[in-house]
Amino acid sequence: MKTSTKLAAALAAMTLATSAEAVTFDTWSISGPGTTSVTSSNADNTDVTFSYNTMAFSGTWSATTTVLAGGTYDFSWLYNGMHAWFAAQEYLNVTSPTSQALVSSSSFGGFSYSGTSVLSLVAGDVLTFTFGGSNGDYNNFLNGTIALTENLPAVPLPATGAALLGAIGAMAVVRRRKTALASMAA
Repeated sequence: MKTSTKLAAALAAMTLATSAEAVTFDTWSISGPGTTSVTSSNADNTDVTFSYNTMAFSGTWSATTTVLAGGTYDFSWLYNGMHAWFAAQEYLNVTSPTSQALVSSSSFGGFSYSGTSVLSLVAGDVLTFTFGGSNGDYNNFLNGTIALTENLPAVPLPATGAALLGAIGAMAVVRRRKTALASMAA
């Protein structure tokens, strides 16, 4: 097989490739005091928002799902809210299948934290995020929102691959012409 044909085949395979590690989750559930909600914004349940609101001095919530298709879950997270004003504490952890602290802090008034994380998951794993906090305020309330968004890998654009294939083809044509001209001159 000619080198240009091998290059073209490899490029076509790269252009058509998609992520082999597409993680998917079952429906999420949330437990804890007060009013809670879960909103998933894609079919894989990898982009999800949890919220809570309660009148209390402290509270802990857990959001849980089962991994349907394993792989690498590379995600961004955003945790914001308000746990009253005085001696407010807040935390956000991954507690299953591994243990990872994302936030453990104190605030005065509202808070907003963000970051990224990567988890290696296997089908059948139970993925759990635990979050909450406390306060020492007369206005005893806790409310917050956690948003998880999967960071998808960049996929080469088909137009880029087509342009590269065209350039390789053009180089092959030029090479053939030079070879033909050289044999005619001899």
